[in-house]
Parts: sequence; structure tokens; C-alpha cells
Amino acid sequence: MSNRSKTWPGLFVAMLLAACGAEQQIAADAVADDPLRLAANVVPIAQQIKLNIDPDQDGYTGATTITIEIASETA
Repeated sequence: MSNRSKTWPGLFVAMLLAACGAEQQIAADAVADDPLRLAANVVPIAQQIKLNIDPDQDGYTGATTITIEIASETA
């Protein structure tokens, strides 16, 4: 096996890790730019939707409950 073929997997892994870091930075920037977006450490894990529909009415009412998981402490 040549040195070139031994180096390729290491370079590939390094590029993947660098891409992951860049993706996390982009996500962090998106959160900073949009105050309505969840932080990267907050993950929705379930959603329950309840609708009150009356066929005699034009609209409807309802509520939603979203269960979240916080991966780490927030500031």
C-alpha cells in the first residue's frame, strides 16, 4: 500500500469533521439571527395537537403541546 493510499482515509475523516463543525456554526448563526428558532441544544421529541372543529363554524380552535429535550444547560 502506498503512502498516498494510507493518507487518503485520514484526509477524508478530517474533511468530514471540518464540515460538521462548519454546519454547527451555521446552525448557531441561524439561531442568533432568528429569535424564534430553537437553540441547537433543544430538540423537539413529541408533538400533540388538539383541534376543536365545529362544521357550522368557518374557523376552528385548538392547542398544541410540544415536548422538548434539552441536551445541555442554557445560558
